[in-house]
Amino acid sequence: MDKIVRTVFGRHESEKVIERSRFIAYSDHAESEEEARRFLAEIRKAHSLATHCCYAFIADKAGNLQRFSDDGEPQGTAGMPILEVLKNKGLSETAVAVVRYFGGIKLGAGGLVRAYSSSAAENLSGADVRRLEMCEEWEIRAAYTDADAVKKFISSQPCPLLSCDYAEKVTFLVAVRKAEAGGFLSALVDFARGRAETEKRGNTTCPFPKKGDFLQKKGDRRRKKENFSVKVLTNAENCDKIMYGRSPRGRRFGGDGGDFIYGVSVFIIGGRGRAIWEKKSISHTNSRWRNSAGTG
Repeated sequence: MDKIVRTVFGRHESEKVIERSRFIAYSDHAESEEEARRFLAEIRKAHSLATHCCYAFIADKAGNLQRFSDDGEPQGTAGMPILEVLKNKGLSETAVAVVRYFGGIKLGAGGLVRAYSSSAAENLSGADVRRLEMCEEWEIRAAYTDADAVKKFISSQPCPLLSCDYAEKVTFLVAVRKAEAGGFLSALVDFARGRAETEKRGNTTCPFPKKGDFLQKKGDRRRKKENFSVKVLTNAENCDKIMYGRSPRGRRFGGDGGDFIYGVSVFIIGGRGRAIWEKKSISHTNSRWRNSAGTG
């Protein structure tokens, strides 16, 4: 796969009202025409009373399998504009459907083109768009006593865990970017102290978020690494919670003692710790920190 392939990862819904008509847009990942047709059937079933259900999809990586429909709207005013949005955003293996509930006011040909194209564009702007990248599939086998540690290591890396099998040993199947495979395996050996067995299973393509925006699920919470330096305003007893064990670096501020300023890159997790953080200015009044950015 030579060219960069971008695709929607997971279904996304958005809605807007134009001249009393409701336009509800949906986008989803579709690796084949069959998947795209199933997606469209689900949307039609959910909106059986809608006036129109217009769509477009590109259902292959090369961008050759393209289909669209105006579904009763004047020719060229719905399906083709949606398809052009997909092309302009460089998306493949993606299907978009825009449902319209007529509000009684006709929009005209130009108005329809703008309505359907803007509905599709706004929906895709909010969708989870990822890059399909060439990866190597690696099988990692570990004893049950080491399985939790190996799983923790995998979860800390920007590589999807494809499967986990519990038999005589615990077997993890992961996808690692080709360019990062060597570093991943070396880090795994060091982490597991040679107690994990590895075997390459083949090559595949996997969706990844844009660089610097890797999301990782842990229970019901999602972590997003913020790639900017922030100032963390905290006291000494809380610094480990917000800095995740890093050595404190900073200087005292004011004469109250125990108040520090730290310039670090952190993971922002809602509800964690009691520290106050901000990106820009700070103020100090009566030994209490104030800001307008947020709390960690």
